[in-house]
Amino acid sequence: MNDRTYPSAWHAVADHLHHLGAGAVFGLPGDDMDLLGALEGTDTRFVLCRDQRNALFMATGYALASGRPGICAVGKGPALTNTLTGVLEAASAAAPVVLIAGGTALDRMGTGAFQELDQLAAVRPYVKWAARVDHADRLAGVLEKAVTIAVNGTPGPVYVEIAEQAAGEPVTRVGPWRSADPQRQTPDPDVLRTTADAIAAARRPLLLVGGGARHRNTDRLLEAFAERLGAAIFTTASGRGTIAEDHPLFCGVSGLYTVAPADRLWRETDLVIALGSRLEETATFGWPDAAGLPVIQVVTGEESLVTGRPGTGVLGDVARTVEAWSRLLDGHAGDTAWTERVHAVREAHTARAAERAAAADAAADAAGPAAGVPVARVLSALAGAVPETRVLVQENGLQDMWSYFYPHWSCGALGGSVVPSEQTPLGFGAAAAVGVALAEPERPVVAVVGDGAFNLFRSELPTVADAGAAVLYVVLDNGGYGWLQTNLDRVSGNGSRFAFTADRPTGSEGLARAYGLGYWRVDNPGDLHGVLHTAWQHCADDNTAGVVEVRVSLADSPPEPPGRAATFRCVRTNERLRDKDEAMAVALFFPGLIPTRFDAISEFVTTNDHARRRFAQADEVLGYSLADAYREASIYEWEVFETGFMALTLALADCAQDRHGGRPAVCGGQSFGAFMAAVWAGALTYPDALELIRRSVAVETDYFDSLEEPLGCHFFYRLPHDTVQRLVEETRARGEWIELSVVLDEEVHAVSASLRSLERFEQRVREEGGFPFYTMNRAEHCSAVSGLRRRLHDEVYGTVPWNAPGIPVLSDVDGRLLTDPEEIKQDLLDGWTTPVHWQTILRGLHTAAVDEVWIPGPRNMFARITNKSIPTRVITPKTALEA
Repeated sequence: MNDRTYPSAWHAVADHLHHLGAGAVFGLPGDDMDLLGALEGTDTRFVLCRDQRNALFMATGYALASGRPGICAVGKGPALTNTLTGVLEAASAAAPVVLIAGGTALDRMGTGAFQELDQLAAVRPYVKWAARVDHADRLAGVLEKAVTIAVNGTPGPVYVEIAEQAAGEPVTRVGPWRSADPQRQTPDPDVLRTTADAIAAARRPLLLVGGGARHRNTDRLLEAFAERLGAAIFTTASGRGTIAEDHPLFCGVSGLYTVAPADRLWRETDLVIALGSRLEETATFGWPDAAGLPVIQVVTGEESLVTGRPGTGVLGDVARTVEAWSRLLDGHAGDTAWTERVHAVREAHTARAAERAAAADAAADAAGPAAGVPVARVLSALAGAVPETRVLVQENGLQDMWSYFYPHWSCGALGGSVVPSEQTPLGFGAAAAVGVALAEPERPVVAVVGDGAFNLFRSELPTVADAGAAVLYVVLDNGGYGWLQTNLDRVSGNGSRFAFTADRPTGSEGLARAYGLGYWRVDNPGDLHGVLHTAWQHCADDNTAGVVEVRVSLADSPPEPPGRAATFRCVRTNERLRDKDEAMAVALFFPGLIPTRFDAISEFVTTNDHARRRFAQADEVLGYSLADAYREASIYEWEVFETGFMALTLALADCAQDRHGGRPAVCGGQSFGAFMAAVWAGALTYPDALELIRRSVAVETDYFDSLEEPLGCHFFYRLPHDTVQRLVEETRARGEWIELSVVLDEEVHAVSASLRSLERFEQRVREEGGFPFYTMNRAEHCSAVSGLRRRLHDEVYGTVPWNAPGIPVLSDVDGRLLTDPEEIKQDLLDGWTTPVHWQTILRGLHTAAVDEVWIPGPRNMFARITNKSIPTRVITPKTALEA
């Protein structure tokens, strides 16, 4: 029977830890040292921490990296309560952690005993299961059940309390210890068949890989499944390291960390297959409306299912589920057009990231040493210094979030990742890195942390030294709590009497050297590469930790926050106006390029003061009379048509401000209208915008003339969206390329394709009862012009200065509010390859909390659509003259 009797409860615990194969136990014992005594004769490592919360963080890092239970042991009372932040994080991260604590003796409960606490009541809200052992004969069963619950279903923390009177009693174990391996469940066959049918029917599937897929991608099962479907692959932040990020279908991290142009795939997909994700807020931030995007969600526990949107929940192991689907879908082939689309977006996404990094470098170089080191450059240098099998452990502050934005950091095919969960407790990454290093001693471990988080963790530097954890800590020093400082600046401006950051020495050098750890500091970007190589070599050769502090600028924010910050400021401002009843919050919105005969606007152009001024300024820049050229031009004389349309609509906006008073709180534009918005907001001067158009038209003309087959964009209306989608699929079924370029509402659309295909498509529009509007002799808002976008970026957009706008600019690419000039420039470029969806613009207007929209332009199509949800004023040449 293999029965065994142990001299005490703690000796039984020690043997169970050996059975589990626990490579390390993390904790800080109380007055009772019996567990350490029981471990003396074993090879189980006990990492003696300085703080119980960090012990839980380390155990969580160990569990996430190894896939085995992380073990933490502490004393009672305040020792237990000090672990609760860590227990909360383990629960949110779905990490199988076993917390073992001492407890007040049964006969002393309720007597005011030393450190007495109802510990079960304190811990139960945060764990899957909690039990107190008052009798030694129950201990073996409790330990086995605790581990079984921790690793099965949705993994998570469990709690075992050993009361003082039971701790010293002999324990008899009947039979061998039970297996601690998790049981992998296969979903219900009917559910598998139903969901397989839905996957087969999808034309534009997207695979979302979450933290629940960790350690479940043997032999690259998930990548093979994506290839079968032709699906785009994204991960959640916690799912990174599961998928090979150099795979051609991988497009980045979902939700909060998805930026243009990768975000467009989320608007175009018709099915999300979520593998091992609980679909938390950060993972789904920016997704399309719930009603329009079905999701098949695979999770191991029913409590993790998310309802309220179309789709199906699948209860089962990720690997078992995908294996079953693969058998059911044998012979299925994905839509090649969608796969090509994914490849094009990935390519554009990579190019966009390179541009962003180059812009950060240029800004830092221009600002000089005081600007510190660009974080994107830190990540690039780190990737070159540390072997590609590295595991990156992260915090979730301000500058350290750069690494969440693929491809500024890529795990590649061999790298790993550990990040905080939705709870994002400060200091988690710094501490968890120790657990990761002990769980995977053969892999390099790097922790990228902010100085605020590292300062909170520094009490554990002796623990790091004693444990021999060869972690390379890269500490981004922005003077303190940068994330809190930026939030304070949004509320109080730069003149607040409070501060979360300060330019002062960190004190880390003395602490690191006192404990025998390596230390380096980088203030000059030129020193970065050499220092990181030296620091990692120190960690690898001496099997000890190193600390590299890097000075960074608070202004060096990752890609997404500028838009969120602008939205925050705009909403707060508009709400204050509304509360005080001072004025309405107005948005000025410029329409896209609309064919307009000169005789329809001639009176306004020749008699209105604003129009005469705008056209006269254009004459000086262009070197000819714009009004005369416009009078004779055709729609395909792009320089004249575009500059004339800009002069016209800006003049109408001038009239609107005169007539209605006040200044709009936000402005935006659809397609070409985005240029006018940039001018009105001050991101471009009017003369620079005219010069930019002139140079752009030359490049555009050369690009389209060089194509083997001419491309075009056809606008039409009076067809419902379902019919339009059917016509698009008809075209693709003939093997012809076509993409939806514009979706204004249920009836107004545009598609890009070859001119030859558009002739047939226009005929089909008429046959279905639609009304063709016009066809441009160039494609736009589609993947086919990614080469043009690159040329415009390289040859044109850097030739004029870009300025911080006076008011936020609403992006027609993703609906964000932009205040950073570089973001506005890139957004205009991204417009070339991103389909226009009016619902995206409307969501941005609603988010900005505007009360009214002004639309200047010769026609009112956009006003008709907008007025359905927001009161809208139309400013046309006729209404301007009537005023």
